Amino acid sequence: MPACACPPGASPFIRDAFRDCVGSSRDAAGFALGLASIACWLVAQVPQVVRNARAGTAEALSPLFLAAWLAGDSSNLAGCLLTGSQAPTQTYTAVYYLCMDAVMVTQAAFFALRSRRVALLGPDHAAARLLPALLAAGALPADAAGQPPLCSEPAARAPWARGLGAALGWVSAGCYLGSRVAQLVRNRRRPQVVEGLAPLMFGLAICGNALYGGSVLLRCASWADLGERAPWLAGSLGVMGLDCLLGAQALAASRARRAAAAEEEAGEYAPPPPS
Repeated sequence: MPACACPPGASPFIRDAFRDCVGSSRDAAGFALGLASIACWLVAQVPQVVRNARAGTAEALSPLFLAAWLAGDSSNLAGCLLTGSQAPTQTYTAVYYLCMDAVMVTQAAFFALRSRRVALLGPDHAAARLLPALLAAGALPADAAGQPPLCSEPAARAPWARGLGAALGWVSAGCYLGSRVAQLVRNRRRPQVVEGLAPLMFGLAICGNALYGGSVLLRCASWADLGERAPWLAGSLGVMGLDCLLGAQALAASRARRAAAAEEEAGEYAPPPPS
């Protein structure tokens, strides 16, 4: 028995492997963009994780940025599961979001605890104390809402569930925007920490969000579909401008650091002045 019932002409491989119905070139393009988005997000946080590991600290990242990002991804997944009208690739992407968040948040919490600065007063350190709790809570929406349906069947969802799912989608979009604002504020207050940000992380986030938004748009068959998926479009496409700004800040700081290192190295090997 197939994983789900699809209209004639739908790809049997995608139906059985991904539990999705892809029967037109438009659907195929949207499905491909969704997979490409997942690929971007699989490695998006890796540059920052590597940079944190080499530096032995995650001070460059605002704990409020991480907390809001994790909260956004948690509500994103819960919203996808509750509405039941999102493409399966959207749900898969939301799951990957949480997996990568878990790595980065765990690393940041580890460094904060190891340095014994978690107990200090201040909004950033207070947020750091919340990260382990938020990490544990991040897995709750998937268990509470149950597994995603085999096929997207909006009618199978109760009105209250669909309404709550849409509300969580908007909450997710707000958390994503708030996370970027928190990081921009930290960069302004502590310019020296910008050197610890990985420009590639924001570049991959921009690509992942653009591909995700394109996938959602292509899978919309009507204006009603577009309305139902508006929160997820806002959450992906709405933060791209802020990600561009953060990426530019990180890139400028990285170039300045390399230039300073080159000047210092050149000064060490400069010939002595003639006597």
